[in-house]
Amino acid sequence: GADKSKPAAQRTEAWSEARESYEKGETIFSTLRDHGTLPPADTGEPQKFTDLIIRCRQAVQELSAHTDR
Repeated sequence: GADKSKPAAQRTEAWSEARESYEKGETIFSTLRDHGTLPPADTGEPQKFTDLIIRCRQAVQELSAHTDR
């Protein structure tokens, strides 16, 4: 999605697919955290995935705003 040489539709699809993958990762790490089985070294992982999801959503919004003009 970050490859600016690609068409907007292709980039939007890539960002959307990345978001879906990050959402799955966030769910896994959050579930482990909630069950008390997340290793201490990974306590920040759910937030990292949340931040990546937000970035993907922002990228899709930005691409949509540029194609709507």
